[in-house]
Amino acid sequence: MKELTEEHIPPRAAFNKVKHVESDIKSWLRRQEAADDSRGQVRQGGIRHRTACGKCNNDTGGWYAREYVEWAYRGVDILTRAEPISGSVIDVEMVNCYPLRFLKQCVTMLVQVGSASLGDHEERIRRFILNREDRQLPDEVEIFLALYKGPGARLGGGVGVVNLVSGDIYVLSEVAYAPFAMVLNADAPKPTSFGKINFMRRYSIDERADVTVRFLVGEGHTPYPGDYRDLETVEREAAESRRREAERRRMRED
Repeated sequence: MKELTEEHIPPRAAFNKVKHVESDIKSWLRRQEAADDSRGQVRQGGIRHRTACGKCNNDTGGWYAREYVEWAYRGVDILTRAEPISGSVIDVEMVNCYPLRFLKQCVTMLVQVGSASLGDHEERIRRFILNREDRQLPDEVEIFLALYKGPGARLGGGVGVVNLVSGDIYVLSEVAYAPFAMVLNADAPKPTSFGKINFMRRYSIDERADVTVRFLVGEGHTPYPGDYRDLETVEREAAESRRREAERRRMRED
């Protein structure tokens, strides 16, 4: 078995080189329930995962990472200059880019943070990543992209999310680190209609193009994958949930 090596996710040059506090969803819930303001583990030098062998990390980094960095700088420019409203959906033309390289970098990172949601598609997706020319991303595997303001970052794979209205269960992998959040969804009800970028597989690896992406503009204030609500909405809906729960308790006591 080859030794795994650490990799920055997203690439270090895409603003991922600062000190951060690392925590998990259980710790976050404990802090919320107990009003515990204790912090998680402080780490230096950006978010990193021990995910693949050195050759795989070097190959994919050399083939795709630079394109992602170019997109990240454009994404920051959009968020700072246009100041789009959180919760809005905007169409953005990305000019003179390498669409397939960007798509492959997104898929690479989503697999690196956890591939439990890939199911029967795992081998095909790994070929898509590790064969530079491959464009056979399975139709059932959908990749979504949002403009992401932060302030938090979320990275995780194979996480189940329940739609409380429909009852559908989504098994997602997510990398949410400003200025982008990306989601991988395989063989599950569709979690969203924004920002699907599978169409980028139609381009060859060395083909430049202008592409238009429909971005949801979102924020990250909870640990839940796919949750891009702004802080005001999170707090309002949490207060409403507490009110309904208190009402149910009163009814049971009566």
